[in-house]
Amino acid sequence: FGGCLFANNIAETGGAVCTTGQSQVELSDCVLSGNRAGWPQSAKPGGAIAARGATSLKLTNCSIIDNIASGPGGGVFVENTPTVEIAGGHCSGNTAGGAGGGMSITAAAVDIS
Repeated sequence: FGGCLFANNIAETGGAVCTTGQSQVELSDCVLSGNRAGWPQSAKPGGAIAARGATSLKLTNCSIIDNIASGPGGGVFVENTPTVEIAGGHCSGNTAGGAGGGMSITAAAVDIS
């Protein structure tokens, strides 16, 4: 996706974007703002983005702002995704009920520039 706005969405996991399995996700010049995951349910990850077991996640010049997760990764949650690339953009004002207010990334090779 390029030049997209994901705003004020609510989901159990990944308020705006949720990916599992052998998927490749690439977002460029996108704004993800005001999204929520899991509230008021039990702890769920990824206020804006949740990537579990995806092949790759690439974020280029994206703004991840004011998202909320009831679990880890207020802005972005990544788990068991071999390749994560984040270039440019900014991440601010996100809130998590678990680890990583901005981002929670585990079991991944991460390149942030």
